[in-house]
Amino acid sequence: MPDEKIVLAQVAETLRRVDAQLTETTRPLSERGAEMLQRARARLQELETRWLQLKVDCADRKDAKVQQMREALAELRREVHAALALLDQVQVGAAV
Repeated sequence: MPDEKIVLAQVAETLRRVDAQLTETTRPLSERGAEMLQRARARLQELETRWLQLKVDCADRKDAKVQQMREALAELRREVHAALALLDQVQVGAAV
């Protein structure tokens, strides 16, 4: 599933960017901005873990869970986009 690899790479890159923003010292975030990014980070990690577990669970029953896997991947993709949008807002100061 090539989409899976793309989305998981996007998750990894987004998590890297969130971590970098959270540890930025030259322009620290407000408390609200940091909390928002920490929640986005936790959500991405939760969905990534759920996706990987679903993949393991469905290895034996590929046809039975294809739709569930597609939905989980779509949710993961939406969260990546939401986290990236939040990063953009925080970086320009719109959300903080």
